[in-house]
Amino acid sequence: YEVSHRKGLPHVIYCRVWRWPDLQSHHELKPMDNCRFPFSAKQKEVCINPYHYKRVESPVLPPVLVPRHSEFAPGTLVAAIPAVT
Repeated sequence: YEVSHRKGLPHVIYCRVWRWPDLQSHHELKPMDNCRFPFSAKQKEVCINPYHYKRVESPVLPPVLVPRHSEFAPGTLVAAIPAVT
C-alpha cells in the first residue's frame, strides 16, 4: 500500500494520519477487543479503522556508551602472531 510515495501497512498509515503522527511501526499498535479483523489476526481482510487500535508504548532503550578513545595505541590492534614453521 502506498500513500504519498511512501509504502506502509494500511492500518499504520491511517493511524498515523488520524491519531498519532509520530507512529513509527505496527509494533506500536494493539487491536481493541471489539475489532473483528485486526492486522495481527493475519486474515485476508484487515481493519484500517484507527479507532479500532490502541497505542502501546515502546520501551525506551538505554543509550549505548562507547569510549571516545581506544585503550590501545594506533597500530597495536594487530597482535604479534608467531610464525608457524
